[in-house]
Formats: sequence, C-alpha cells, structure tokens
Amino acid sequence: MASFNTTSFNLVVVLLVMIVAAVSGWVFGSLPPDMPLNRARLVILPFNDPNSPEIADFNRALTEAFVIALTNADRENLAVIRPTATGRMLVAGLTPAEIAKRTQADFVLLGEHREADHVTFVEVLRVPQADHLFGQRFDLDESRPAYAPDDVVEAIAKAIDAARTAQEEGGGQP
Repeated sequence: MASFNTTSFNLVVVLLVMIVAAVSGWVFGSLPPDMPLNRARLVILPFNDPNSPEIADFNRALTEAFVIALTNADRENLAVIRPTATGRMLVAGLTPAEIAKRTQADFVLLGEHREADHVTFVEVLRVPQADHLFGQRFDLDESRPAYAPDDVVEAIAKAIDAARTAQEEGGGQP
C-alpha cells in the first residue's frame, strides 16, 4: 500500500510541476522583449502629393513601407509612431511640431511622392525646434513601386542616432 501512495504522490507532484511550467511558459512567453525606455521616438506622417490626390493608395503603401523599414532598422534605439495614431491630428491642421509634442516624439518624418516627376522626398525634423535633421530626394524603382530604399532608411536611422548621441553627450546638436 505504501508503494501505491508514493506513486500517486509522485504523479500528483509531476502533474503539478507540469501545470506550473505550462502556465509560466504561457505567461512569460507572451511578454514582449525588454526594450530600453530611452529610445528615440519618431512619428511618421503620411506621405502625400498635393498635386495628385488620386495616388492616395500609393502614398499609403509608401508610408507603410517606411514605417515597417524604420521599425525594423534599429529596434533597440528607435520607436516608430505610426501615421494611424496621428492622422486625425494632421487633418485637424496641427503642425508636425504640434503632432510631435502631443505624441511625445523626438523626431518627425515627412514624406512626399511627386507622381509627375516620379521622385520622392523624405525629411526628418528634430522637435520641438522643428530643426531640419535629414533630407533626401530619391527615385523609386518602377519595378518595386512602394518600398523604402535600404540606404535611405539606414541614413535616417544613423542621423537620428547621431542626433541623440550628440544631445546626450553635450546637450547640443550634431
């Protein structure tokens, strides 16, 4: 009889350990990875072409390409605020600096794709000063219409990182 009780006890203990392990894995496995709290915050405003409103779908796709590329560019140091979080603010007439202040962003990315010229412009402003930090004009590859060029994304991430480093080291601008 003692052997049956010991076996039953061992089975109950093993079952409890398995339940605790499963619940712990479920709880802790669903937590996001640790992210530094001092990441630079970049708000991306929707790309536009005021002269060609009929390409609004293209501009939404281009904006999303930059959101995805910049989100993946430097996850440790850069947090991206999507245009869906700021769309109403822009429609309400707030300036990029006002939008950045409301979203507590450090930088704002503005984009414009000019369909007539087939060129795209991106500009990054440092806020609250609205100082120009980065700007670049580039042509999109017609075989890949709505994408974020790797070299432009990398240059934006480096410019933001350099600005943050300069500010942390000396409180000034790069």
